[in-house]
Order: sequence, then C-alpha cells, then structure tokens
Amino acid sequence: MLWAYATIGQRDPALVYQMYPFLARELSRAAFAPQELANTLWALTTLGMADTAFLLDAADAITKSFDQYRPMDIATILWSFAAVGGLPPTIFPAIARAAVVRAEAVVKQTGAGGGQFSGQDCSLMVWACAQAGIQEHDRDVLDGIVKVARGRLGTFSDQALANFVWGLAVLDHHDLPLFSEAFREVERRVRDGLMASPKHRQQIFWAHLSLMLDERIDEGQRGAVAMDERLLERFRESFMGVSG
Repeated sequence: MLWAYATIGQRDPALVYQMYPFLARELSRAAFAPQELANTLWALTTLGMADTAFLLDAADAITKSFDQYRPMDIATILWSFAAVGGLPPTIFPAIARAAVVRAEAVVKQTGAGGGQFSGQDCSLMVWACAQAGIQEHDRDVLDGIVKVARGRLGTFSDQALANFVWGLAVLDHHDLPLFSEAFREVERRVRDGLMASPKHRQQIFWAHLSLMLDERIDEGQRGAVAMDERLLERFRESFMGVSG
C-alpha cells in the first residue's frame, strides 16, 4: 500500500502514521522480506514521512542481513537513507559499507563483470553517497562501488553512465582507470550517434573538467585520460547552454 501511495504521489499522513506500530512490529519480528523492506523505506522517504526511530531500527536490521538483499534492493536502501536526511552521521556510512560488502560478494559469485548489478544500481549508489556527503575516511565505500562497475560501463545506459561519472566527480573521487573507461565509452557512443541528451553531455563535461583541474593528477595522467578535443568542444557547448 505504501509503495502504491508513493508511486502516485498520494500523501495521507494520518494513514501512514497509523501504520507505524504495525511496521515496527513486523520489523521486530523480522517479518519483512528484503524487497518489502526496501520498498517500504523508499515509499516512506518519497512521501516525506520517514520516522527516525523506525529508520534506525531498520538500519540495524539491514546491516545484519544484507546478504539476503538483491542489487536493486541495496541501491534502493542506500537512496532512501541518503535522501531522508537528519540521521546520525554514522548511520549512512555503516549502511553503505555493508552494502558494498554485499555488492562485492555478488560480483565474486557471478563473475568480475558485476553480476546482477545494473548501471542504474551503481549510479544510484554513487548518487546516494554524494547526497549523503560521504567523508574522506569512508572513501573505501566508493572504491567498492567502482570495483563493482569497473569493466562494464558499456552496459550502462546513457543516463546511468552520466550520473555515475558525475557522482564520482562531485565526490572528488577521480579513479583514473574508471574515468578513462568512461570517457572512451562516451567517445564510442557519440561516434555511434548516441549520448545526445544535453543534460548527459553537461554531466560528462563537468566530470571531465573537474578531473582536469585536479592538482593531484599530473599532466601526463590527464593527457592519457582526456577526451577527444573536438568531442569535448561539442560537450562544452551543451554545458554552456548552446545546442551541440
């Protein structure tokens, strides 16, 4: 019911808050299936009616049972905890770290290609980290997400690829092999007539610019990763609001 209300944007605060005792009982009994709990958290966050006490109890339950969650559920849970805000600062990193452990286990079980994790799952996880403002000492979480995505950016949709690279750039997480893979994939898509969305081009251009301005990266490394100059000019035009 909550999922349906959130999907259509129907807010009924009285009904939702009447449901909280039931939700708390189900959580304490471990009666939620992983997908049910992920969808419940998404719905409560989307409706703007997430209860802090329930979220904290859910976080505790999830970190103890993440091995039961599917990639889509993991991404949804991270999004929910990042989007809600107002939680103790240790909560999101704990959830994110448990999520990455699960993600790496899935990759190990299903092959280095990333297994069941879609581009949308990976980009949503990075977005969640950016939204939550993950700190420097928690950067191992980003390394784990990059590990899941590495070598398979060609399977990402244009939107997922742009969001993924943009999110890493926002977090100042310039993994050079990953960015090189991403930019080569972008070049291939443009040659094939893809990656036409101005928004996606803007995101890619901004990510490229942030990497080129990173003083920690030497000139030789920048040159090896940089996108084709003619293509970059077209993306710059999109970034500046000119039709590319």
